[in-house]
Formats: sequence, C-alpha cells, structure tokens
Amino acid sequence: MKKSQLRPLWLRKRVFLPLCLILGLIGATVVALLRSDVSSIVIYNETGGILPPLLVRACSQTKAYPTLQDQESVRFKLEPRGPTGTVHMEMATDPPWSWDSENPMPSHGGYRLTIRIEPGNQVEAFTDISWWRGTFFNFNAPR
Repeated sequence: MKKSQLRPLWLRKRVFLPLCLILGLIGATVVALLRSDVSSIVIYNETGGILPPLLVRACSQTKAYPTLQDQESVRFKLEPRGPTGTVHMEMATDPPWSWDSENPMPSHGGYRLTIRIEPGNQVEAFTDISWWRGTFFNFNAPR
C-alpha cells in the first residue's frame, strides 16, 4: 500500500496547497476590506521652514502635533465613532492662523484628506477614497 493512500484527503498536496491558497486569499481580502474603512487626514509641510505647533479638529476628534519639519508629514487616523464634519486646523503663531475645509468629511468610509501647507501658509487640499471602498462599496462615487 502506498503511503499517500494512508493520509486523509485534506492532507494530500493536491488538495492541501490550493485550499491554503484560497483560504489565504479570502483572509487577505477580508483584512483589506476592514482596514479600508478607516478615514484619515494627511498633512504635508511644504513651506520651506518649520511649522509651529499644529492643532487639527475633525469629526469631534482633536489631535495636536508639536512641530513639523520641512518636507515632513503627519497622519491623523480618525476613529469611526465621530459624526461627519469639516476639518479645522490652527497654528500657534502671532497673529493666530486657522484653516477650515470646504467640504465635510466622514469619520469612516475609507476617505483620505490630503492637506499641503505651502509657503505663505497657503493650503491645498483634496479628498480621495480607498480603492477598495471605491470599487466595492461606493458605486456612485466619482472615479
């Protein structure tokens, strides 16, 4: 009797390896879909100098950053518990500087708001959505 005939069917290579591949693919897809629901705000310092302390408020959540070096960026991951709202930034300067986003941002749904602070404290901002969320869940979202 051959040794392969003594093993159960699920332990044979012809069944075991493809089964592991399929289960791994399903697991990776589930993890990617769950992680793509997190919304975040990414702030880039492109002023050519150091930014003073920065306060960011969004979706009833607040985060403070001490200083931001030139060409440095920070990410603010939003908890999915907050309501949809605009983003507000303040810098500890004299005179005080603040900026508010034009469009509200949800705290979940895979949105990413990218903010670039340029020389003269000019702000360029745009919103993007996760590829996973745009493909599988937001059928009406612009692509």
